Amino acid sequence: MALRKSKLAGSLHIKQNTQGTSNELSFSVLDARKQRADAGSDTNEVSWGVLGGESSKAGGQRASSKRAVSRETSMPYNPDQEIARRKRRRRLSRVISGVVGTLLLVAVAGVAGWYVYQDIRVQDATRGELHEAVALVAETDETVLTLDDLLKQEVDETTVEEMQALQKGFPEAEKKLSTAGDEAAAVVETLHGSKDREAAGQAANAAAARVSMFEAGSEIIDKTVDVFETAQRAETAWNDVLAADALAREASHLVADTTPENVQRASEKANEAIEAFNQASSEFSALRDEKARNDMQAYVDYIAKRVESLGYALSSNEAILVQDKRTAESFNEQYNAADAEAAAMAAALPKNPTEALYDEYDNETAALFDEYNNARATASAADSFLRDYLGEVS
Repeated sequence: MALRKSKLAGSLHIKQNTQGTSNELSFSVLDARKQRADAGSDTNEVSWGVLGGESSKAGGQRASSKRAVSRETSMPYNPDQEIARRKRRRRLSRVISGVVGTLLLVAVAGVAGWYVYQDIRVQDATRGELHEAVALVAETDETVLTLDDLLKQEVDETTVEEMQALQKGFPEAEKKLSTAGDEAAAVVETLHGSKDREAAGQAANAAAARVSMFEAGSEIIDKTVDVFETAQRAETAWNDVLAADALAREASHLVADTTPENVQRASEKANEAIEAFNQASSEFSALRDEKARNDMQAYVDYIAKRVESLGYALSSNEAILVQDKRTAESFNEQYNAADAEAAAMAAALPKNPTEALYDEYDNETAALFDEYNNARATASAADSFLRDYLGEVS
């Protein structure tokens, strides 16, 4: 055992910190083999080949004989061939490693290419969805432009009719804009390009701004139509007041000469005036009740005072016709007093009842027009960006 340890130790004289180079490892092995060859027929060395580890002279002779045959029939060992063989194995290993690495790179590139291709397809499809959203927004342009034009025009019967007809199309336009806004907002996170993402955001802004324009515009139209109809009715009632006033003045002038014919004609004119005043009072009362416009009450009160004064005038005329001078003068005094009160009431009234209506309309719609104009500015800016964007991508 001591001999075997000594020879084994002698064969494993590899440097402690070797890098495992071919020369260091190979020559160490070769030196060990050379030492064993130089030892000749040492029986102790042959015991390495005995399975059971038994030692006998006969066994030693058989082992020695087999050993001798082995040296005679085996090929001589060539260190250079062994070095060359190991180098070939290393080169083959490197080649195989390179091929495998190349194949892996090709596989990775293929997978990456597939993902890039899929991403391009997704981006193209998403841009298509964005363009569809922009197209939906554009479908409302005619309605938006018509609304914008109508709100700038002076209000008359034709304008009101056009406003009401246009307003009926708002729900459909708002539905398109709602869909467009949702589609544009949905693709923002999917798009990679900053220009595409901004375009999606601007499309959503354009849709939302148009909805705000329709909402504010619809309220403006409602108030415009309401004020226009109220103003028309108030003007009609006021015109009846003016007509009644003219008849009352004509009757007053006739009785300046108290002939029976003049007094009779004056009474007829006074009755016509009362009828016109009553018609105007009914119209003002209806506006007060239907539109909750308490300011119309002042006109109702004024008309009542004028009708009262004309009643006194009629009574005075009747007294004149029967030549009851005292009674005629009494009623004439009451007429003058009532007419003076009516004049004071008229002085407190606006020159036209529509003035208050239009002032109130301006106050109520000021905020709505601000909201409309702000939304219009937002829509205009978004449209400008989208026009440039579509010009670039088309």
